[in-house]
Amino acid sequence: MLPDPDAVDALGARASALADELRASVDRLQRQAAGVAWVSSAASTFAEQADEQLRSLRRTAEDLDGAADDLRRHAAALRNRITSLLALAEQAVDAAGNAVEATVDAAGNIVDAAGNALDVVGRGLGRLLPG
Repeated sequence: MLPDPDAVDALGARASALADELRASVDRLQRQAAGVAWVSSAASTFAEQADEQLRSLRRTAEDLDGAADDLRRHAAALRNRITSLLALAEQAVDAAGNAVEATVDAAGNIVDAAGNALDVVGRGLGRLLPG
């Protein structure tokens, strides 16, 4: 069974969509964190940790984009390989058909030659035997 490039493309599209959703969530969380009016050392610590986590989530979105690109390239490569394999299979079928045809022709030639040989032997025997 051949792999399904469309299914691989669908995975790429899903990874890309997840990256977009993640970026939208990060943007929303960033706006919310920026709107916090809390001022203290704990608030500063929270803001730093939130910023670090949001940067990490943005990197994850970039990784998802990279995976989506890789999946799309893989799907294209699969399509190319499948096309090549199908062409090779078609060539193999043609070659097998040609070989069968040549074998049938050769067998016909052998039968004709055997028939001719029998005719020659028959004529030779006809001359030798009284009649």
